[in-house]
This record gives sequence, structure tokens and C-alpha cells, in this order.
Amino acid sequence: TAAGANAFSPGTCGGSARGATPASGCNGDKDAIGWMGHVGYDRQFGNIVAGIVGEAGKAYVSDSVTEYSTTPASYTMTRRIGWNANLRARLGYTTDGGFMPYITGGLAYAKVKNHFDTTNTANSFTEYDRKEDAWGYTMGGGVEAKVAQNFSIGARYLWTRYNTGDYRVDVGQGSAPATNPFIITPSGGTSINRGDKFDNQSLMATASFRF
Repeated sequence: TAAGANAFSPGTCGGSARGATPASGCNGDKDAIGWMGHVGYDRQFGNIVAGIVGEAGKAYVSDSVTEYSTTPASYTMTRRIGWNANLRARLGYTTDGGFMPYITGGLAYAKVKNHFDTTNTANSFTEYDRKEDAWGYTMGGGVEAKVAQNFSIGARYLWTRYNTGDYRVDVGQGSAPATNPFIITPSGGTSINRGDKFDNQSLMATASFRF
């Protein structure tokens, strides 16, 4: 503030705000479901199986974070993953009974949608790059079991990191006085953004038909 106090001293919450102050509570992020289709190619060398797989589908994952100001007011930024895909190598060991544990890793992509909410009605807020292409990497492992000559089922776990950061919210004066904390910076305005890493985890059941 103009007097030197911290205008954002009320703190933060790892979710979306229920009101203008931390006392109002915070909605935590929730687990979500998703689906993907996959194609791939495997080559077997004795008991060792090496291959590549590509997946694409849709997730319903969202992540929010909120800051509070002494106004009082809340400022919530939310990321949502829409369409996503990955291209992974995998390496496994198959038993004589057709059971194969494996490790996997590779390139990941997601279409990320961003959204901003605030209870501050004085300043102006302008969003940029609400939709962005996020690239990153993924790694994990799984198991696969052959249940018929050309059919297998399994489960796989992936940890994924997307690199984001294009999205920002520019704050202007609006109807606020010149002493407004967003305005007293040398540039006469403030930009709000988040960290450039978006991590998530997924556990998926799989079914594959082999040619």
C-alpha cells in the first residue's frame, strides 16, 4: 500500500475462494475422470518387450489458487485441462503366462483453459491467452495381462508436468483511487500470473486389441 503495508497479508488458499476473506473458506481441487484412445507398436526380444504408444483423449482436471487482499477481496486463477495427448516409449518384461510389468515415459501435450474470478469490483481486469498449448513430459509404469490371443487388459500410472505461463491478468485502475495497491507501481498497473508448471497424476485402466 502507499503506507508500505502488505496489501495481500490475509494470505492464500490452494483452491477457489468461497468469499472475499480467508474466513469464508476455500474449495479444494477434486479428482476427475478422463478417457483416452491409444495406438502403439511393440517388439519382443525373448522376455523383453520394447515399444511406443500414442494416446489422445479428454480429461476433466482443474486446479485453482486464490490470493486475498485487505480490501477485502479474493483473486482466483483456475486452470483446466481439456484435450490432451502423449507419445511414450515403454519397456517391459513379459512372463510365460502373458503378464507384463513395464516402465514408460515421453512427450505430453494439453490444451489448457484459464479463468479468473475476483470479488474486487473497483479495479479493471483484462485477461490474455486464456487458452494455451502446454507441452511437457510424462513418466510412469503399468502392468498388462494377455487374456486372449489378441486381447489384453491392464492398468497404468502416469505423472505429467506441463509447462504453462502464457496466461496473465492485467490490472488497471478502474474506479479505484490513485493510491490503490495495484496502481502505485512505477508502471501504473500490475500483471497477475501463476507459476509455469502444471503437474498432475493419472491412473487409468486399459484394454488393447493386438493385430
